[in-house]
Amino acid sequence: MDEPSRQRKQGERSSAGSGGCKFPTYIGGFSAVYPPLIFINLGMKYLFGSQLKLFIMKKILFMTFILGAIISTNANAQPAGDPPSVLEQMKEKQKPGLIEKVGLTEAQADKVIEINYETRMQATREFKDLSEADRSKRAAELKAEKEKKFSEFLTADQIKALNAYYEEMGKNRQRKVGQ
Repeated sequence: MDEPSRQRKQGERSSAGSGGCKFPTYIGGFSAVYPPLIFINLGMKYLFGSQLKLFIMKKILFMTFILGAIISTNANAQPAGDPPSVLEQMKEKQKPGLIEKVGLTEAQADKVIEINYETRMQATREFKDLSEADRSKRAAELKAEKEKKFSEFLTADQIKALNAYYEEMGKNRQRKVGQ
């Protein structure tokens, strides 16, 4: 059997106009018109050995992505933590600004943060069962209680500066969320 007929029997053809370059005519169902697809298909078969292994690898990869998505979702949905650690985080974030911008001492800044935290926790517990009108009325009461507690150890000027500081913090937070 001569060389050209043996090549045709093996499924290869010679391209006359391209200097004798040979491409498989049919491998894995892909035509010789798409040589890159043929080589990708051949590579997959050599890498995984069979279609079953390829199927299993695709399923494992898919399940890995799903598991990663579930883990990342659960990480974002975790509660903020136990109350003492949340209070410490608030102190770390807010204390420097209260001392520098409002002019409070460290003890005053700690007390302000503790009062704000207690008020926030109380509001969270109480607001769950209230209607919108009752909620706004109770919020005004809690704010008045908080201002009364502040007036026990802060001057009127310090309270004004404190309110301006927290108002500025709220504006900055809204800008960050809007971006």
